Amino acid sequence: MRSTAALALAVLVATSLAACGGHDDDHDHPDAAASGDGGGGDGGGGDAAATPRETVTRTVTLGAGASREGEVALVAAGDKVHVRATASAATLAWNVHTHDSGGTQILEEGNAVAAIDYVIEGNPGDYWLLLVNGTGSNTIEVNLDLYGQAQYTGGL
Repeated sequence: MRSTAALALAVLVATSLAACGGHDDDHDHPDAAASGDGGGGDGGGGDAAATPRETVTRTVTLGAGASREGEVALVAAGDKVHVRATASAATLAWNVHTHDSGGTQILEEGNAVAAIDYVIEGNPGDYWLLLVNGTGSNTIEVNLDLYGQAQYTGGL
């Protein structure tokens, strides 16, 4: 088991450094303001019990060593995205990262887990959720609860 966890972690680190590249051409970056309602909720991000403006759900199946990535954007101060995911096996490695100043900054990560529960909040900008499977096949149900003007911009 230890070698499986080490392999998943190595793939996670390598993928987060290489897969995203400079992000100039690897991901869509639609104009978040063009999506419509301009956000609901309280806009302050302080009420954890507030209802999300939108929930995006994706089901991802990953083979051994496979990875997928999704992107969200915090458009305004106080925006947040609550990431909730459950996997069919505890072989999932993941991280949430940004690419400020041209490098990769990992904000949070996990290894050999079957669930994710993390809130992305901070400065407006683009944030990526990277999922990497260790061994076997793994089906992951991902829910992204969007608050304020936060946007799902693609992937997974």
